[in-house]
Amino acid sequence: MSSFHSEIMLKTLLQFEGSEITLTFTNENQIAILDVCYKKKCFQLTYLNSQTIETYENIESALSAINKAMQSSLREPLII
Repeated sequence: MSSFHSEIMLKTLLQFEGSEITLTFTNENQIAILDVCYKKKCFQLTYLNSQTIETYENIESALSAINKAMQSSLREPLII
């Protein structure tokens, strides 16, 4: 997904902040890498391989973290 589309999806989370919407980002092999939701006025990113949770207060910082995670997933070897 492009950064532009990711930004639109994050804006959608903001628009429907009272709903429980979770976005799942996958790598090129369709393996889930990251879940993103909007809770308590923050974007919550959950890294699925480690269950580490990070929070970001604005779209720009959340997008930066998402892009970094997606780039890292391109460099990791596929383990089956």
